[in-house]
Amino acid sequence: MEYLSRTPQTMSGLPDFRFHPMCKKLQLTHLIFVDDLMILCKGNVASVSILVEALAHFNVATGLEANLNKLSIFLAGVDEDTIRKILTRTGFSVGIFPIKNFLWGSSADNSKIALSPWEKIFQGGLNIKGSSYWNIASVGQLIWQIIENKESLWVQWVHGIYIKDDASIWTHKAPLYCMWYWKEINAFKVQMQGWYIQDKYKLTQSDIYFITKSYLAIIGHKLQIRNVGLIWPSLALPKHRFMVWLVVQGRLLTQERKLKLIIQVDNTDCCLCNEKAMETNVHLFHKCKWTSIVWKEMIQWTGTTLQNAGIIKSLDSIRRKHWKKAKKEIMEAIGGAILYHTWCARTWKKFKGKQIHTNEVVQLIKKEITERVNLLYSSKEHRIVGSLFNI
Repeated sequence: MEYLSRTPQTMSGLPDFRFHPMCKKLQLTHLIFVDDLMILCKGNVASVSILVEALAHFNVATGLEANLNKLSIFLAGVDEDTIRKILTRTGFSVGIFPIKNFLWGSSADNSKIALSPWEKIFQGGLNIKGSSYWNIASVGQLIWQIIENKESLWVQWVHGIYIKDDASIWTHKAPLYCMWYWKEINAFKVQMQGWYIQDKYKLTQSDIYFITKSYLAIIGHKLQIRNVGLIWPSLALPKHRFMVWLVVQGRLLTQERKLKLIIQVDNTDCCLCNEKAMETNVHLFHKCKWTSIVWKEMIQWTGTTLQNAGIIKSLDSIRRKHWKKAKKEIMEAIGGAILYHTWCARTWKKFKGKQIHTNEVVQLIKKEITERVNLLYSSKEHRIVGSLFNI
């Protein structure tokens, strides 16, 4: 790879070779990424031909031959006739940069209702960052490198092509005709000026740029979902935790929510009880007789006095109790299991016409909780739990 990278540099001294317009000042002919080589030149037949000859020279000198199946050529701002001549001369295929668009809750062919709005994702204990904010914070590192005048090839290139005689990146204005990413960097820099005092990064004591620090500065102190720690107890099964998280936000597609989203609903009644009550988040997980029976059975099993006051109030009540940590974790896990199996029973009844009896659910929850305790708790913790519950 080292010998191959030197070959284009040597060939660039030939009179017919022309540098890529954005690489002329630095006389840049190639970039290496791990074991990949990117060779750069002006998009004309003469320059490309010289690079093809350089590859042929490398073949003769080393006995190694480039694999045409792995070679691609990327062309921009070149007329169709020249493109045809270049492809004929090289035998390369035209490359396409691997860029895809990912949209929250939809694709190119269809759309769907998102389970949770994106701004809630990085506020709700999932440890997922907002990609757009993280991207801005990452771009900030490039600005820091420019300010610090780090001796990297890219910083030298930026100073040679764009900044030139400007005293500072803050006073620099992006030229009308420049690379799109340079315009984006200059657009982002406005919200980053507050991170610097006399061109020194102030978010860390060392003046060294940290993307995480900048990210937190961008999002500020976002309001966290209440009782987020109780929503994600380690003892609970992952699917149960996720269900609690959705219920707390009111994001399940109940009949009430369907009406709010202007989705046609034939029958709004709760299908688990015969109360002729609308299926709402509050009814299904708090007031429904089916759910109340399951909750009562689980309370009797644990020997606690915790009442079903709705998931948010119940979590608050658990948090305020002067219980041992293990007891709180088990009650949180039981609450999540009840929500999950209530929703499953509702789905089976509504879409498959199968009635799930409360006894089945109670026995299943007891089995799940017992297995999780045996799996995750040490012998000492297990003894403590045994003294608290009949597990």
